Amino acid sequence: MSDFDAVLGALPVPVQAVGDLTWVVRVPTERRGDLPVQIVAGGRHVRLSTFVLRGPDQAHSEIYLRLLRRNLDLDVWRFAVDDDGDIYLLAQVERPTTADCLDSALGLLAMTVDQCVQGLIDVGFDTARPRLA
Repeated sequence: MSDFDAVLGALPVPVQAVGDLTWVVRVPTERRGDLPVQIVAGGRHVRLSTFVLRGPDQAHSEIYLRLLRRNLDLDVWRFAVDDDGDIYLLAQVERPTTADCLDSALGLLAMTVDQCVQGLIDVGFDTARPRLA
């Protein structure tokens, strides 16, 4: 078992290995439910990523401008958008030597999602539209 495996094993959330240097943890949030976070270990850094929301139905420019502005206030995580307009949060941190360091980054993720997701939904999606069965 590597030192990093021990760090992951000490996290207060379940950890699933999905590759040689890749794991997934599920981070609980109040507004979005459990978020699967991919953790990829590199030599000196660890990359973390999670899907937040699919691309908005409307107000694309406003949503993406909000994300860019929010990035100015974030220390660890950054919002990103893929080619389909789907929204992600990404982080790159020094390879943690304790579970507390990684747990802190995951806690910041949960806080960021809880602060932002409802506003993004309200602006980017027509939630008043009736759903077809």
